Amino acid sequence: MASADNACRVPPELSRVPRKREVYAGDPYFRDAWDDLRAAFGDGPDAVARLHRAASLVLRPDAVAARGGERLLRAVCGAGFVPVACEVFRFDRHTTREVWRYQLNIATRERIDVMDMIMPAGDALYVLLREDRAPSAVPAATRLSSMKGPSRPEDRSPADLRTIAGPAQASVLTYVHVADEPADVVRDLGIFFDRPERNRLLARMDAADDATDAVLKTLAEVEARSESSALTWRPALDRLEVLLADRTDATGLRTLLHAVRSGRSRDWQTLLALADRLGVAWSHWDRVAVAAELSARHFDAVPILPDVGHPTGLPAEPAPPSRQRAGEGMTSPPVTVERLAELKRLPADALRRFGLSDSAEGVRFAYRAADGTAGRTRLRTGIRGAGGSSWLPGDDAPIVAYSTPEALRRAAEVGYQIVVEGESDCWTAWQHGVPAVGIPGSAHWDVLTLDHLPGPEVFVQVEEDSAQTFPGGVADYVDAVVRHIRSLGYPGRVHQLRLGAHSDLSELHCADADAFGAELDKALAASRTAEEGTAG
Repeated sequence: MASADNACRVPPELSRVPRKREVYAGDPYFRDAWDDLRAAFGDGPDAVARLHRAASLVLRPDAVAARGGERLLRAVCGAGFVPVACEVFRFDRHTTREVWRYQLNIATRERIDVMDMIMPAGDALYVLLREDRAPSAVPAATRLSSMKGPSRPEDRSPADLRTIAGPAQASVLTYVHVADEPADVVRDLGIFFDRPERNRLLARMDAADDATDAVLKTLAEVEARSESSALTWRPALDRLEVLLADRTDATGLRTLLHAVRSGRSRDWQTLLALADRLGVAWSHWDRVAVAAELSARHFDAVPILPDVGHPTGLPAEPAPPSRQRAGEGMTSPPVTVERLAELKRLPADALRRFGLSDSAEGVRFAYRAADGTAGRTRLRTGIRGAGGSSWLPGDDAPIVAYSTPEALRRAAEVGYQIVVEGESDCWTAWQHGVPAVGIPGSAHWDVLTLDHLPGPEVFVQVEEDSAQTFPGGVADYVDAVVRHIRSLGYPGRVHQLRLGAHSDLSELHCADADAFGAELDKALAASRTAEEGTAG
């Protein structure tokens, strides 16, 4: 019988989470790779030191399809990591469950089903990295993990790897898998690779040379044999509708498609099953895009081992200058006025002047009626409003449009009003002296009154389509707003405001604050003259 001295122990340097060390001590995948690593580097501090400098990045099949791999690698290299080796492999049903064994307890059945559509759909690329900077108390794996960004799309920042990876932002489309801590680097090696492959990678763990070119070459080969897709769900529905155009046997599927498009149904499973039954040649990644957008997320529960970039006691570090954007760091701290100001690139004092204040739950601010009286209070718990903004529980004040008396006076002075969805665009507009009134969620367009429209022109902002913000589609939302304005008896002109490459006023400002006014003037002029951009 083996002695207790030979039992697996996970050194505290590999994880600051006691529960993880306890669980991994009996995890067969961790033990396989840990035994190989100790055989290669010994039982002394050398093995731990090598792991401290090592990190791993997996480009998942969705990142390959979105053609985001090179962008991701460039961002990682720019943050001080050097690729030293890579290996192509494939997920299967079992690998997927083992990688996230200690997190899938909170996953809904739908989320797991969608993961089973994504993960085995093509090759994945494992990249072993060496940290190329001065020694730090933070392990390389943990620092890289903090760069990936949150699972919730509404909480991701532009500098997060999951944002960089591709245009589609859905909870299950996370594009990358990153080991959180050195212990996770070890366990992943045990899951993904057999001993010969593991040992080849371990031999390169602390290599001095830079394998970036070789990794990019391998990535190009993987992409060349993989279907590309933007993974955006509404264009995917458009392509399905085209495929059904001449089908006389697709009445049921066509009816469900229209219900999904309008937001009256989220039944993606029946949609895909009907397409299969009819033999519709709808691409796999289009199916994934729709399923990812419409599927249920997580249960309201705690994972067995939370996916954390900075476990308790581990210091957070700022992002290096090469990936900082307007004060964005690598972690996702609680939402505060200061953090909102940094990420929206607005002065914190301006946001406080607009009525924002910090609270234990997040950032609070009151929606105000046209006469300045307080309406219902909003609580911001996410950087993006969709999914991260809600009414304060227990507040039964009336729901009103978001405005201020000063903003309405400005609208009367300049002769127009811009109608936006939510509050962030209002903050941006007001800071630039531009009038704007916010609709508190796309379903509440009926809170607009004539008092909000004091000038002879109204511009209804047309944002990028998003099922989370516009369940029935942005076109239906804009049409509803325009019809409501007309029903109020508004006598002026009503236009649809499109901002070209930018989704909304906030994004236009973040792209180039100095050019905001000139670019907005161009967009307003284009909206006035474009036939398709004028309603009424």
